[in-house]
Amino acid sequence: MKIAILGAECTGKTTLRRGLEEALSNAGWHDVVVDDNTPLMTAIYRDVLHADARQYPAALAHMQTFTHVLVTALDLPWAAGDNRDEGSSQQSAIHQRVHEVLRLHNMAYAMVYGRGEQRLQTAISAVIPSAGESQAEARSYQRWLSGCEKCSDPVCEHRLFQGLTTGS
Repeated sequence: MKIAILGAECTGKTTLRRGLEEALSNAGWHDVVVDDNTPLMTAIYRDVLHADARQYPAALAHMQTFTHVLVTALDLPWAAGDNRDEGSSQQSAIHQRVHEVLRLHNMAYAMVYGRGEQRLQTAISAVIPSAGESQAEARSYQRWLSGCEKCSDPVCEHRLFQGLTTGS
């Protein structure tokens, strides 16, 4: 199994990768690769920040090698520092472009939201088929597609995920 984790800066990609690798290994999934630094994210950043779309063809071809694609939601607080640009406008633009590119190229993906264990469990449930579900159904991702993956509105998505994490 090969899993790509996509998302804007400060959305917990690396933390999720580490947790997912450990959880899947502990569950007996040994032949797993989890990548939180894909060429597609590099292409998206170059596109959004420098209006340079030249890296998309190779990056999109590379994405075809993944079994699962996870996209991290914008529901974590911004962590300033480490020479990062301050503010969330760039983060929102990158997040929106991730959705646009995946939709434009008909790439199925699952959103990952929540904090801590909840975020990890959301990711695990996206990559491991549930009981009674065929492998074909699991690969189709139809069970995960929701309004936010279709509309790409970060404000709407943030409101939805905040409600899910607070239980309202």
